[in-house]
Amino acid sequence: MPEDEINAMIELMNRVSAKLTDDSDVVWTGFRTVQELRGEIDNAVLGLREDTKANLFRLYLLFAPAGSLQDHSIDNGWADEFIRLSIEFDELYAAINSRIAQ
Repeated sequence: MPEDEINAMIELMNRVSAKLTDDSDVVWTGFRTVQELRGEIDNAVLGLREDTKANLFRLYLLFAPAGSLQDHSIDNGWADEFIRLSIEFDELYAAINSRIAQ
């Protein structure tokens, strides 16, 4: 299990969750409320150690181009930071995905 990379992914997702303020605009994210979006991230993060592949994929979908997190970042003024975070996410995703069992 790629423990260091999983810990780094959890830390990254905590930084992303901090961007999801209660007054955030979520209209284009596919979620009804910011709490629902935050809950999706939290549930995937909590599950990373038990079912790494499935929960890693859940996070991948949130980070996908035109995905929920990109839409949130554009609508809430952190699009440039999202690009930097998504590069970090892509590197961690590739490292974890290449080391877990199929």
